[in-house]
Amino acid sequence: MRDSETVITELLGFIKAKGSSLKQQIRSQKTTEVSRVKEQQKKLKQEIAELKRKDAELKQLLNIEDHTELILSHSLQSELSGPAASPVIRTSQNRYFEDVQTAVSEARDRLKETTGEEWSKISATLRSVDVLLQRAEPSSRDELLKYSHPLTLDPNTAHANLHLSNQGRTVTDSLSGIFSNNSGRYSSCHQVLSKDSVTKPLYWEVEWTGSGIIVAVTYKNRDRLDQGGFGATADSWALNCYGGGYEFRHNNVVTPVFSPGSSSTVGVFVDPRAGVLSFYSVSETATLLYRVQTAFTRPLYRVVLIFCPFPRLPLCAQR
Repeated sequence: MRDSETVITELLGFIKAKGSSLKQQIRSQKTTEVSRVKEQQKKLKQEIAELKRKDAELKQLLNIEDHTELILSHSLQSELSGPAASPVIRTSQNRYFEDVQTAVSEARDRLKETTGEEWSKISATLRSVDVLLQRAEPSSRDELLKYSHPLTLDPNTAHANLHLSNQGRTVTDSLSGIFSNNSGRYSSCHQVLSKDSVTKPLYWEVEWTGSGIIVAVTYKNRDRLDQGGFGATADSWALNCYGGGYEFRHNNVVTPVFSPGSSSTVGVFVDPRAGVLSFYSVSETATLLYRVQTAFTRPLYRVVLIFCPFPRLPLCAQR
């Protein structure tokens, strides 16, 4: 969006600069033409004065009684003066400004036409991008696994009773505290946050045992989530998984999710740019449970919350 705004700003600046340059050229040409007209007017006045002087001399010649003197004077006057030049004032400057106005009008019309054509292309491109984004969303497990990436949990956020193993990809609940308390660790719920944020289309699977789990994505705002649980605010989207079925929770609104059967593996696909979040029940195939279309405004993190009693969860991102 910002790149498009920059291009539009540059285009408007270019048009403004060219407009200012054209105005300056017109002013300069106008000044030149005005000076030339004034110079022509000055010469015309001089020629009129010269004609008046000749007219006075002719009147004096008409009053001469000696015809020989008249002929000689007239001949001498003709030789000295030569033929009188006819004063001419050219009006090409009017034609010049008419041509400039015509050229500017034509440029305006071409710019409108070009802008309209380019805007149509841009609109068509945006529509095609929307279609591509919709088509790009995977629909089968094989397609989903193309977006898989290992889920690594952050031990600094894990509840004290959670034990991480297998390089942060397996989490187990226990009776006693494993971790020491710190300011970044969840304290109320047995939950843990992923190390890395989601910046591109991503798919992962969670295989679970026990009473149930919550699989969620969230903005990194630990205090609020720790108080209300995932899905309790507008900052997180959560799927509750338990033996009896599924529930989706967001902004403290709970939506029952129908499923033809239960599975011990949950798949999650998220595309931050497209604003797509999908939850799947996974066996040999992936069955869509719930889909969210929204606008994610901040980096997303993956979350797992464990129900008691003490399940063990391997976090699968591959077959």
